[in-house]
Amino acid sequence: MRFLSKIGVDLYMLLLLASVGFGLLLSAQGMVADVLGHVTFWAVAFLFFLHGAKIDPRAIRNRLLN
Repeated sequence: MRFLSKIGVDLYMLLLLASVGFGLLLSAQGMVADVLGHVTFWAVAFLFFLHGAKIDPRAIRNRLLN
């Protein structure tokens, strides 16, 4: 890990590359791909809404669990 940090690669970058690799290896097809496309669209829209509204995600989670 120290070698990677010297060249500018951190844990976030490794996880990002791993997720791209998994996406390439385990790509969805057919109806599953359509459903996952909708799920990712709305997940990203929700995250941008939370960021723009300055709502703490922990507060949302706590309210949903009550």
